Amino acid sequence: MNPTDFKERYLPFYPKLYRAAYRIVGDEMEAEDIVQDTYTQLWDMRLDLANILNPEAYSMTVMKNIALNHIKLRNRDDKIFVEADALMQSIESDTAPPAERYDFKEQLNSITEIMELLSQQQRDVLKLRAFCDLSYDEIQQSTGLSEINIRAIISRARKRLKEIYNNTKK
Repeated sequence: MNPTDFKERYLPFYPKLYRAAYRIVGDEMEAEDIVQDTYTQLWDMRLDLANILNPEAYSMTVMKNIALNHIKLRNRDDKIFVEADALMQSIESDTAPPAERYDFKEQLNSITEIMELLSQQQRDVLKLRAFCDLSYDEIQQSTGLSEINIRAIISRARKRLKEIYNNTKK
């Protein structure tokens, strides 16, 4: 399928895909990312799309699967917070001097607060990369996102974190 055919057959579904994605995840930016991921995945399989009889239904199915992967990431996010709480408890019972424990706890709380200001998807992917130390391939397998999308999401998240951090220092 050439780019013109792809645009004619699949791009008209954008509004419907976006509305459905938004209903599933409840976040505008995340819904936009899901639709973008949907079109990326459709484009990657463009050679097989000529045989699809109902492109709208197929697009919707691809989008729903991607949205469900985003929801799975949220569950991992909850697990990461539980692990952070366990780390905080171990710090509190540690034999380190109280001043060091306090500084570390303050830094961790500050990072957690700033991370909460990111979109759910940005937060999830950044945590998988930075805190869980997963490779791009592992994140791709875990989320179903393409490596290009993962890099873009991480880049946007880091940029947003810098903006937030610089604004809080003022």
